[in-house]
Amino acid sequence: MSHVTCLRSLLLFLSVAVAIFSLDKSRSLAAGQEPSPDEALLRAVVSRYFDLLAKRDLDDLLKQWSAKAPDLEARRKELQQAFAANDHVEVRNLTIRKLSLEGDKASAQVAIEITASDVKTRRPSTTFGKMNRAMEFVKESGAWKIAHEASAEEDLAASLAAAPNAKRKSIIEDNTELRGPALTRALIARGNRLRTQGNFPEALNLYQFAKAEAERAGDRAGMATAFRSVGTAKRMQGDYTAALDSYRQSLAIDEASGNKPGIAAALNSLAGTEYLEGEFVKALEVYERSLALNVELGNTEGMSNVLNNLGLIYSDQGNYLKSLESFQKSLALTAASDKLGIASTLLNIGDLYRALGNYPLAIEYLRKSLAQAEELNAKPVIWKAWQSIGMAQRDRGDYAQALDSLQRALLILNSLRSKDRISSILNEIGAVYYGQRDYVHAFEFFRKSLELAQEIGVKNPATFDNLARVYEALGNHGKALEFAELAGISARASDQNEALWQACTTAGQIYLSLNQRDKARQAFAEAIRTIDTLRNEVPGGESEVEEYFESKVAPYTAMIGLFVAENNAPEALAYAERAKGRVILEVLRSGRVKPNKAMTTQERQQERDLTGALVALNTQITREEIRDKPDAARLSDLSARLGQARLDREEFQMGLYAAHPELKTQRGEAEVLRVDQARDLLRDEKSALLEYAVADNQVYLFVLTKDAAGSPIDLRALALPIKRSDLAARVEKFRQRLANHDLDYAESAADLHNLLIKPVAEQLRNKTTIVIVPDDILWDLPFQALQPAPNHYLIEDYAIS
Repeated sequence: MSHVTCLRSLLLFLSVAVAIFSLDKSRSLAAGQEPSPDEALLRAVVSRYFDLLAKRDLDDLLKQWSAKAPDLEARRKELQQAFAANDHVEVRNLTIRKLSLEGDKASAQVAIEITASDVKTRRPSTTFGKMNRAMEFVKESGAWKIAHEASAEEDLAASLAAAPNAKRKSIIEDNTELRGPALTRALIARGNRLRTQGNFPEALNLYQFAKAEAERAGDRAGMATAFRSVGTAKRMQGDYTAALDSYRQSLAIDEASGNKPGIAAALNSLAGTEYLEGEFVKALEVYERSLALNVELGNTEGMSNVLNNLGLIYSDQGNYLKSLESFQKSLALTAASDKLGIASTLLNIGDLYRALGNYPLAIEYLRKSLAQAEELNAKPVIWKAWQSIGMAQRDRGDYAQALDSLQRALLILNSLRSKDRISSILNEIGAVYYGQRDYVHAFEFFRKSLELAQEIGVKNPATFDNLARVYEALGNHGKALEFAELAGISARASDQNEALWQACTTAGQIYLSLNQRDKARQAFAEAIRTIDTLRNEVPGGESEVEEYFESKVAPYTAMIGLFVAENNAPEALAYAERAKGRVILEVLRSGRVKPNKAMTTQERQQERDLTGALVALNTQITREEIRDKPDAARLSDLSARLGQARLDREEFQMGLYAAHPELKTQRGEAEVLRVDQARDLLRDEKSALLEYAVADNQVYLFVLTKDAAGSPIDLRALALPIKRSDLAARVEKFRQRLANHDLDYAESAADLHNLLIKPVAEQLRNKTTIVIVPDDILWDLPFQALQPAPNHYLIEDYAIS
């Protein structure tokens, strides 16, 4: 049996020690000195340990360890996984270095080469190879036991990290045999742990040390990784310019050496920084390049990272189906051992559900993420989880809890000194105060957020929009309009549809305050168009769709108010129907119907291409317009191309709907109900239809009646002077009194009748049937129990449906 194969026994080991087992000249023995009995025993322990490793004998292997060893359980799991994944293990060229004894404790450095076969692929395993191991021993009951065994480079990296800069040179010179790519990787890994804990100065210090080691060894891959790690630390500190510079240096090194895994990682990092700067189009392009490379390489970890990051962009663009799909794919590809990766993706899924208005599910995911992050002491995930929990609490009206959660996030961020993220938290805290109508505090936090964002070059349309709303609440319409327009420009330039519809809605409300009704109408119309582009991207069933759309009715109700004020009841009703119909259509499309199913693969691709061309041209026009000196010739060319692109898409859609007539209805693009069509909803001249639309500051009531057969529909529209919050309180009070059989419920019954029915008493004269179409909180109101007179119910006067 060759000494190159497994070590079989101590006797064999002693007989071939010269060939396979050596104690190099750096050992602690003086020249000519015979090894002590303890040293011989220690060498025997090392020999037997690796002999058992070769045999894959886990039970006997663990018996060589001290039961008190702190990392025994972790090593057991590592070995168990290695043995399950590999067989035909062979040990070669084992050499002990630096064996030292001190009482009942000893240490050694072991150089060894281990080969094995991957049980799945039958190819040489990447688990082992040439390695240096650091071992520590303790004597227990006269026998030497292993107290620690790990990578010697990792132990050295830990020592270097703990040492002051002045002592690092001497430490590294005492361990020259460990200098090389493995040490560079260990230094970077140690720096990553410090970075995860928020210790950026020490992390950057180690990265620079690792970069110098890589340069000394000519380790191009190590240099690229070190640059990339520096970039990530700078990015997390909010220094995007420095981050991009480091990432580009990393990419250049990997491209020059043809290191595809490194190229994929550098592209992923570059795209992440472009995303944080608000350059969504650039980020998407670079992410797609990274993903393609990772797929080519079969790198599941890289694919998982990129898919997670793509999900963030899709979410900000309002492409929720694609976002959730990306997060789910990322989670499926994440190894169970990658707890940080799992925590990050759970966090992103929670954020997605928060954006959709499903706050209970959002908080459930966010708390799962928080628990894992706290277990890992991963501060960058911990603060983000607290921020997202706070935002969900704020959105559902739990302001005190929201402030507590956001302050927890801010406390962590201040310790990390991450300016961009601090800016984000300040913005969210301001939004809490705005929700409480504490406009002074809200303004102060929004202002600080904007100053920090501008200092580091971050584009955040939400902060502009928030400042616009505060200025409007304080009565400064000019400043409010200025910031609303900035919010819209920023959202369009960065392709953030969620921010865009909100900015347009805010601008429309300000134009109304300035009595500029035409501009208000244009702003609300753009908000509605933007919402309509998002409507087929909501994942889940009926409840998810309804929750999502409920938060986006403001521009619709604003348009209703505009047309009611102009006595244009038909147009006002059309928008009321459009707002309600969207929820129904969303349910039909997302819950039961796949509108694109009837289209051929070629038709779907052509539609994507035509839509993509429109988006790209709109983005280019917006970016040219906001330049300091716009190019008039370029703008003219782009506008002409945009007009042609619109014609091309309209022509395509005409042909598409001719070939598939059902698509127009399924997509929600069919015409809304017209007044002349409402005749069929009224059975006779004894019937009336009441439709309500609840806005924040008032309720709109439409009443449709007809007289003799063949006569036109009579449509009236009224604005009822009550805020949504007040209406909700009155409805809930009435329902509670009915449920508790309170004798004083009659007061509430009369009050609600006077508010909701009495204003159209003239139109209901001589009617016997009322068809009621409620909205919002009115779905919970039992109209039949309302009282037009004491001890007299509405149901006694009309058949109600």
